[in-house]
Amino acid sequence: MGADMLVKRYRRSLLWRPGEELLKKRILMEIGPVVEDVKTEVCFYIDSDRPLGQTESSLLDWLLSETFEPMVFTRESRLQGAVLEVGPRVEITTPWSTNAVKICHSCGLTSVRRLERSRRHQIDPKPGSALDKHQITRILSLLYDRMTESPYPEPLRTFESDRKPALVKLIPLIEEGIRALEKLDLSLDRQLLEHNYNYFAKVLGANPTDILLTHLDQTQSDHSRHRTFNAIWRIDGVDKESTFMNMIKANHVRHPGHTLVAFEDNASVIRGHKVRMLLNSDPAGPSAIVVQQIDADVTAKGESHNHPTAIVSSAGAATGTGGRIRDNQTVGRGGSVVAGSTLYLVGNLSIPGYELPWESINW
Repeated sequence: MGADMLVKRYRRSLLWRPGEELLKKRILMEIGPVVEDVKTEVCFYIDSDRPLGQTESSLLDWLLSETFEPMVFTRESRLQGAVLEVGPRVEITTPWSTNAVKICHSCGLTSVRRLERSRRHQIDPKPGSALDKHQITRILSLLYDRMTESPYPEPLRTFESDRKPALVKLIPLIEEGIRALEKLDLSLDRQLLEHNYNYFAKVLGANPTDILLTHLDQTQSDHSRHRTFNAIWRIDGVDKESTFMNMIKANHVRHPGHTLVAFEDNASVIRGHKVRMLLNSDPAGPSAIVVQQIDADVTAKGESHNHPTAIVSSAGAATGTGGRIRDNQTVGRGGSVVAGSTLYLVGNLSIPGYELPWESINW
């Protein structure tokens, strides 16, 4: 859609007040007592392939407004004065947008192509004072994640970006040898570096592109292929009979019946028992809720990572929580996520003025 064609909606909630107070405290710690108050609102940017009709606009408003706070949803911003806006980088469609667009299409708003949300912050300075450019820059740095977000100097008019992707490059493996791979700073270990070099330089006789090598870097990882868990272990020259994966599944083989699925699709299923549950009488469509007695088994899984990524880093870790939800829901015939626990293992934080006895001083 062309310029000025993004539809905008705004929402502000009284429930956000504690978060606004925390942000105010962060600003005061960063630049001193120059801010009187902070107010926040969300701006929804909707890209449609044609102008929305009145009925479609009303439906869109209904989808985006909160049912318990309909009065805080508006078509015009309520913020005034110095407003700082941050949101997702326009070059990357967020998973939130993907889900929101699917919901719009399911409700009949098939013209919606992309739907993103930004955060707008009204920063009120102390009476009689004003914020200079340096202070505004420092405040802005507290408002967004530089990995996936960017500041909006002015409201978005389009999702189009003037940024161009870098050109695809051929990596000179044949000419420079394995050193050409080492320069790319990939996460491949030495064995995989040698494997990729031999395959391209000696088997195919062709130099790969940087995109292809980056793709192989992901697909050949332990996370994708479980190379370590499925590997044959040779200790003191003797090949071991079992892999790590076989050891994990050993109890399932020795004592059949207690587990129904042992580490397939990244999760396991433990035999449960019959329970009475409220379920739809017809799962394929709208129907009455009735009490049914069904076999309920327990799905279980562990997620090995819980950290920000370049795709989704909001709230810390969509890869960790997303993997937990996905794997429990897709193992076997499907399941429901009920509860999860989290264990964080971190290195020395080395916070100035907050040294802890177990931290190394020469880090």
